[in-house]
Parts: sequence; structure tokens; C-alpha cells
Amino acid sequence: MSTVEPRVSVATKAGRPSHVVVFRSASERTVSSLASNLRLTPMAASGTGTLSFQPRRTSGPPVKVHQHSACAAVDLNDDEIDRLRGDDMVADMAENEQRSIPQPVQTLASPPQRGVRLRHG
Repeated sequence: MSTVEPRVSVATKAGRPSHVVVFRSASERTVSSLASNLRLTPMAASGTGTLSFQPRRTSGPPVKVHQHSACAAVDLNDDEIDRLRGDDMVADMAENEQRSIPQPVQTLASPPQRGVRLRHG
């Protein structure tokens, strides 16, 4: 059995799929729709509601479908993105970008500094 190398539309970092797919509802139909659209091969199911499918690239991460939150993390090429956009079960798709919230310089709950007077009014 040969592995098809999808042409990924965005650069992915090792171990992270290129896209997150959000479904309209959490159901078996969403999983079967994604599996048939992308020709996925099942690997395992966890007790937490996460299904794993074979990686779509030789060195790529496995496809993860999180049933409870109705979303999936998967490498997609342009044709697959177009195909999934036409699927009634798909609510939205986004590039899988790692984000972070910067540490605040000063929190609002901190006491005023010594010698600083607060003015009301």
C-alpha cells in the first residue's frame, strides 16, 4: 500500500496538522463524512472521544478527530479544502496556527505603588 503525499497549502511544523476543521455537530455522520472525503484509514479510538487516523504524509502527524468538540486536526491540500467547504457537515476551517497570550506587564488587581495616590472623579 502506498502513501499519497498531499500537497499541503500552508507550511506545517513537524507534528502539527495544517488545518483545523469544525463541524456543525458532533455525530458519527461527521466522522464518516470526513473519512470518506479524505479517504482516511482508522488507527484507534481513545476513551476520551478522540479518533486517530493514519498520517496523510509519510512523516506527518496522524489525523485527530475530537468527537465531543466536533472538530478535527488534519493536513489538507487546496482540492480537499474546496471539497470540505461544500460538505454540509463542515461549519468552518482554519489554518492551524499556534497562538499564545503574552504575559501582562501589570495586572489590574495589583495594589498601587507606594506613594501613589488614587484620585476619584
